[in-house]
Amino acid sequence: MSNPTKDPGFGRRYFRKTQRLITASNSFNVKRVGKQFSFKDLYVLLTEMNWLPFICWITLSYFLINALFGLTYLLLGEGALKGIQGNNEIETYLNAFYFSAQTFTTVGYGSMSPQSDLANLLAATQAYIGFVWFALITGLIYGRFASPKPKILFSKNVLIAPYKEMQALEFRVVNERSNVMIEMEVEVILSFNMKTGNFFSRSYYRLNLEMDRILFFPLPWTIVHPIDEQSPLYHKTAQQLTELETEVLVLLKGYDKSYRDVVRTIHSYQAKEIIWDARFVRNFYPQKNGKMIVDLSQISEIEHL
Repeated sequence: MSNPTKDPGFGRRYFRKTQRLITASNSFNVKRVGKQFSFKDLYVLLTEMNWLPFICWITLSYFLINALFGLTYLLLGEGALKGIQGNNEIETYLNAFYFSAQTFTTVGYGSMSPQSDLANLLAATQAYIGFVWFALITGLIYGRFASPKPKILFSKNVLIAPYKEMQALEFRVVNERSNVMIEMEVEVILSFNMKTGNFFSRSYYRLNLEMDRILFFPLPWTIVHPIDEQSPLYHKTAQQLTELETEVLVLLKGYDKSYRDVVRTIHSYQAKEIIWDARFVRNFYPQKNGKMIVDLSQISEIEHL
């Protein structure tokens, strides 16, 4: 069996059992504590979160700011705002909220206006906050579009499949977008976790691949590790891989022509995601006119042998 490789960055010894190293959402399974808050951390969070929670965050912050300013206008008392009167307290507050939104967005329909000095000062302050808020949101949206983010789809499972006169560990990747990606490279590391004495010890093995680099990435790429005598998987059974808490760590990188930059993504498979004696179903084919079709919905389709 091949010798263990250097620690890729996850550590080797722990005093208690650990979870998987890379989460199902393709991020490091690490929680940081004891750090001081930084607005740069907030920027990273907001530029990397999914679009739906990002839009919800923008919408919530917009309504919350205007709800607070609308309440503040009411607290200034009668005569602070002209035209704010309503038939009841709820209607009056809604008018204050609408005035706040008009001031925040600098629309200003003219049906309501500040009268007292405090109301004018508050409206001026809110207009300034509105300019800053919209500038920040614009920067965040630009950052989300400008940051190179690959959309690489990994097969749901990794397979142990027949390969020549032996077996091989295989998984499949495909570019989910239609943009051009070239000079793709992949590194695969196998992690075993064993208990030695009072400690849990991890060992890492860099897997030799049939191909670790391709020039063009228009079609699905099946990444293959032959399980020969030098492989850490040689003669390993499914039960042994489960007991060793096996995890297959993947680093994939390539040049994205749209972003004109190198992009990277990570992924991992656990022992329970390994399927034995199966192979992937071919998911690309030419049409009658010769155009090649890639069926992304079949990236994980397999057939048992």
